[in-house]
Amino acid sequence: MKKLFLLLAANLLVLNVFAQTSDAEQLKKEGNEALTAKNYAVAFEKYNAYLTQSGNNDSTVIFNCAVCADKADKLEEAAEYFKKSIDNNYNTESSYVGLAKTYYDRKKGPELIATAKEGMEKFPANINLQKLVYGYCMKQGQALQKAGKAKEAEDCFEQALIITDKKMKTNVLYSLGVLYYNTGAVTLQKATPLATSDPDKYKAEKAEATADFKKANDYLSEAVTLSPDNANAKKLLDSVKAAMK
Repeated sequence: MKKLFLLLAANLLVLNVFAQTSDAEQLKKEGNEALTAKNYAVAFEKYNAYLTQSGNNDSTVIFNCAVCADKADKLEEAAEYFKKSIDNNYNTESSYVGLAKTYYDRKKGPELIATAKEGMEKFPANINLQKLVYGYCMKQGQALQKAGKAKEAEDCFEQALIITDKKMKTNVLYSLGVLYYNTGAVTLQKATPLATSDPDKYKAEKAEATADFKKANDYLSEAVTLSPDNANAKKLLDSVKAAMK
């Protein structure tokens, strides 16, 4: 009797495992169907349930789950699955882009830059990683510049200098040149009336303006070296050199 009971228990265990496996495979099938239909929210739910229930480290499903989560605006979940996909060395280049995009969409600058930098070390020609860095840094840098936060804007623009695309990098360098030319010009304009009334203060502020012009000169010189045909960079560089005399 005891042997019969043990046999029945073993059979029930087998049946239970089989049922779980069958259910998991059904979830995967439904996920595939939802993905084909571009019903990304449902596809994510099915894939996520499949991976959780089966404990399966299915590389293809993990990547698809990440993509579906991203398209369904479940960005935190998407990030976690893209990380798993990178760990699995599956569609690694696309996974880096996907992960960086989740940070871009959530305005997580440090994470975006770190992910893009790591991805670009492995895939230096990937233009999408560069575009994400460029788009984020230019937008944030310009906002900081408009708010009068020159140092913070410079730091933000400089983070974009990891990109190698000539046109985008030239634009970043030009933006840095504009930032420091404008900062120096404003300082010099405010100092001018002090030339006779307070010579010492005028001298100190003029030196500060000159330091800003020097930064602008360095950034613009690099921009012109990188893109000799960029008329805007050349013109502004000439203005900077004149201001430094």
